[in-house]
Amino acid sequence: MSSTNRTAIRHDNDYYVTPLQTVADFFSVFRLLEPTFCLAEAHILDPSAGGDANSPMPYPSYLSSIGNRTVTTLDIRRDSKAAIKKDYLQWKSQRKFDAVITNPPFHAAIAFIQKALSEVRPGGFVCMLLRLNFLGSLKRKSFWLQYMPKWIIVHARRPSFVKGGNDSVEYAHIVWQKEYMPEHSRLVIILLRTVKNDATHSY
Repeated sequence: MSSTNRTAIRHDNDYYVTPLQTVADFFSVFRLLEPTFCLAEAHILDPSAGGDANSPMPYPSYLSSIGNRTVTTLDIRRDSKAAIKKDYLQWKSQRKFDAVITNPPFHAAIAFIQKALSEVRPGGFVCMLLRLNFLGSLKRKSFWLQYMPKWIIVHARRPSFVKGGNDSVEYAHIVWQKEYMPEHSRLVIILLRTVKNDATHSY
């Protein structure tokens, strides 16, 4: 997803290329926060995998770089590099995953989160890249009361989803763990870009 100003034209299916650096930053911090979760061996679903003729699928590309060969990729777009071309909200999984990790379309983010939580094993993770202002709005109050995240990992540096500059709002990877319902979320702020899979962070 990306924020759009009043004069901008939205991409088809709310598609914007997630920066590889943003993905690397997130995974570097996630691995520090959840050291017992082995990303290289986990069965992971990316239901909005993206990618096209000019760009790779961001999350699967990182996972492949650390040796994960079990990522299931799905996308509604026919020009995506995903293995499965389906609408995630209509797709029926035949298995439970260790994690669902993606940048969902903003208009369907809550539906993506709820469906993803139903498709991970107990103790599994759901990680979504969302605008930081997704945390606001009274209309989402009932959602937060039912689905409190474990981690809110804020990217202090605004990602660039399109060529020519950074986005106009801040983003966070919000992380839920199935059957773990904390009273409050823990905040992590990524202050600098990662270097060689290491990150400067605060929590």
